[in-house]
Amino acid sequence: MRFLLSITILLFISTSAQSQQKRNLIWFTPKSPSTSEGFKEGQTIPNLSIKDVHRRRFNLHDELDKLTIIDVRKMSCNSCTQNNKYLQSFYKKYPLNIISIYDDTRSVEVKNFAKSRGMMWTNIQDNAPPKETLKKKLGLPDGEPSYIVIAPNYKVLKVFYSGKSAGKLGVFLQQYFID
Repeated sequence: MRFLLSITILLFISTSAQSQQKRNLIWFTPKSPSTSEGFKEGQTIPNLSIKDVHRRRFNLHDELDKLTIIDVRKMSCNSCTQNNKYLQSFYKKYPLNIISIYDDTRSVEVKNFAKSRGMMWTNIQDNAPPKETLKKKLGLPDGEPSYIVIAPNYKVLKVFYSGKSAGKLGVFLQQYFID
């Protein structure tokens, strides 16, 4: 009986570890991130292991050598598509990283979508179950896109929630790089 219980526990632990390893996004925090942990302005963002659409894995903290924008979006979002031109102009004009995280569709589709629109920054398809996507864990509203601006010291500088917030993001970036 104890033997069967031990095997069952080992199988459960093994299965949980394997399913966690298959995910494109893995947070390195003591508990799940939420809007009260690491995503409010002034807070330190937790490290994040990311597997992009090219199957390359890196740690967010290693990428924070310059200002970074996390762009949480959907491929089918009209505001997101309209904001692409602004993100591209920011990317060309300022020394910054952009990480677009999609919570819909498949990785191959995200890869083709980003390539066809000239989005040459990091693109990720969040393959977590719907209730466990980054967007849900961050408590972001349903409208897209949402932007999280992170300084090289891992501090969240600004969070822009949903809709046509690219203009506000642009004003923020101009002020940041002028000062």
